[in-house]
Amino acid sequence: VMEGNHALWPEGTVSNTGIDAETERAAFERFYRANVDEVHQYLHRRCRDTELAQDLTHDVFMSALRSLRPVAELSTGWLITAAQHALIDVARRHDRYTAKLRLLRGSLDEAIPAREPVDRIVLEQAMGRLAVDHRLVLGLHYLDGLTVAELAQRLGRTPKAVEGLITRARRNLHRELERTDD
Repeated sequence: VMEGNHALWPEGTVSNTGIDAETERAAFERFYRANVDEVHQYLHRRCRDTELAQDLTHDVFMSALRSLRPVAELSTGWLITAAQHALIDVARRHDRYTAKLRLLRGSLDEAIPAREPVDRIVLEQAMGRLAVDHRLVLGLHYLDGLTVAELAQRLGRTPKAVEGLITRARRNLHRELERTDD
């Protein structure tokens, strides 16, 4: 995060704390080096995902930097609290995503009643094999909850054209899902 050209403290950054910017940058770098491993370990123990822990560690230190507090006012406790909030945010996003996938799965299960509920990984793989416009319309409609009228406006098409696109996209998704079962 702080390697190379001090990515967290870009050249020309001015401190809002009344402290010389170079002094504040050096203090933040020391603070970062003293705390980065502890914050990363805390996050990794909780999420058990190395890449996510690295991303969240970066986010926590960016939050510290954006807080515009003098480094002297920051503490390991402040960082751990920020890390807890970051984990909560990730969990909330995951829950919303899972709920949206359930809605999409439900609509697919209704369309193919004999089919077992669709597995998330299988669904994502099948979606990945669709044409871009089909992925887009299914994602916006089923995952993001846009209505046909909203899609028509965003895509610059008539509602009838969007309905046809959704129908074709669902049909192609069903084919991809059937292909996965073979």
